[in-house]
Amino acid sequence: MAPRSSARLRAKITKDHDESVHKQGPQEGRGHRIAKPTARYTSYKKSLGGSGKTEPSSTLADSVNSFMIRLYAEILAATVGPINDTESSEIRGLIRKTRTLRFFDLHTKQDADNLKNILKNSQPSDIRGKKVVRHAINDLQVSHPERLVGFCHSPNLVLLCICAHSQTFRAAIVRDNAESKAEKQPRWGDILSKIKKCASSLELFAKTSGLEWRKALDAINSDWDSLLTSCFQGSQHINGINHKNFGIGPEDLKEVHQPTDKIPHHWVLPRHKESAKRGQFEYKFNTGLSKQKFYGRKVPGKLNGSRRPKIGTRQVVEQVNVNQSMVLDTYDWSYLPDQAQGDPRFAGYKGRYCSACGKEDACSCTLTDLCCEKGGVANPLLELIATEKTGVGVRVLQEFKRKDFVGEYIGEIYPLQVPGRYGEKEGEMYVFPRPVYQEGDLEPRKRRGKGKKRGPKEKDDNEKKEFIIDPAIYGNWTRYINHSCEPNALYEMVNLGQRQAIVIRTLRDVGFGEELTVDYGGNYFRNMGFCCICGSEHCLYSKKK
Repeated sequence: MAPRSSARLRAKITKDHDESVHKQGPQEGRGHRIAKPTARYTSYKKSLGGSGKTEPSSTLADSVNSFMIRLYAEILAATVGPINDTESSEIRGLIRKTRTLRFFDLHTKQDADNLKNILKNSQPSDIRGKKVVRHAINDLQVSHPERLVGFCHSPNLVLLCICAHSQTFRAAIVRDNAESKAEKQPRWGDILSKIKKCASSLELFAKTSGLEWRKALDAINSDWDSLLTSCFQGSQHINGINHKNFGIGPEDLKEVHQPTDKIPHHWVLPRHKESAKRGQFEYKFNTGLSKQKFYGRKVPGKLNGSRRPKIGTRQVVEQVNVNQSMVLDTYDWSYLPDQAQGDPRFAGYKGRYCSACGKEDACSCTLTDLCCEKGGVANPLLELIATEKTGVGVRVLQEFKRKDFVGEYIGEIYPLQVPGRYGEKEGEMYVFPRPVYQEGDLEPRKRRGKGKKRGPKEKDDNEKKEFIIDPAIYGNWTRYINHSCEPNALYEMVNLGQRQAIVIRTLRDVGFGEELTVDYGGNYFRNMGFCCICGSEHCLYSKKK
């Protein structure tokens, strides 16, 4: 499910949104109260108690969540820039130790003991052979070897190679529980339990972020060749073992997800241990679409083939992530003033100030500038998840403070039309209408002099033009934000760089693992004709009114 509202539903409230932009005050939906955590989130946090009996459950949960935030952030950081030699050596070292220990673990105890004796008594003649034998002997002396071997069993070696790119993880897996307690860090058992719960999420996150985890796994394959040749040559216990499968069990490299691109917000994490799927949108091809050019020869719905479909046929399209809205030039924007340059979002009129820099003059501010000036995260860590009842949702992989700006609602921009561009009902699932600003919109109405008759209105509100922001096909993660009657975020109308923008702002602190939600408003449920299923104890729209 996604943040959705038909043009007919939202048209009546745009005036109130405009006033909030003019006053530069945040519009916080139903009052200015701080939304409390839902019962589901409270229950979720209690479930993280783990094995820490000496700590309050809330403190333990917070420390584990803080660890997970750093884990995700450091995995992402490993994909952004080059990894320095020291860190690269630490990553390879942890993986090498794990594969060495796992090699012996895959044999019976008697066979493993025999292989260890062979290793310790071997005397390679070449320098490289001596080096790899020395490393292997040292690997057997690592603290907490059961943690490395156990991690291969569950979750698996794939997750270890991914997590090894996090310095926080590398420190935690070798740290004693006594040290963890002294340093006020979560214990390994609690960390491992949480990583297992997030294993599918971590794998998808790493792969769609572009982490080359297999490169780290294969970095020392030549060492295994040398070790097998210099030390275990002729042993019957190494039949079928080579540099590719040394220290790797049958299920150790079992992968769940096979994403075909490296765009995180294209992929939805299933509720169960299944492969991630692309977000999709279904609509009915109509006459209006048939007249459009559609970005060259493409028709929205590439899953259905390259030919232009027939009117009335249902189309399925993979939703595409874009970084900014697209004003469709196949529509008539000739009524816009020259300074708008064909963009109906233009807001560079007298009395309209930029929400980021506060200037009335032209500026080039973006969401990043707004976050820097007013607080927030322009590129937050999030994931798309399949929920139990409400379709696709957005889950937070970091922490937000109250009133943080966290994203902009973007999509295709075209004039208001009924029925919508992609038809009624499903075609209006994501649309967000906005008025086209005009010169003098904010000028106060002049009072009549005493005894003078009322003159004609200069322009009636109903005559104002409107445009649509529709992320049904081209948009970003904000289209997937679900409704809740106890939301932790809201839509706020702002001006950025002399253009209108719809941004998402938090109503309260939002913790790791929470689903980001907004209140769609009563009009949505009344006009769509169904009841709310958010599950809140204080649900406002659970019955048709």
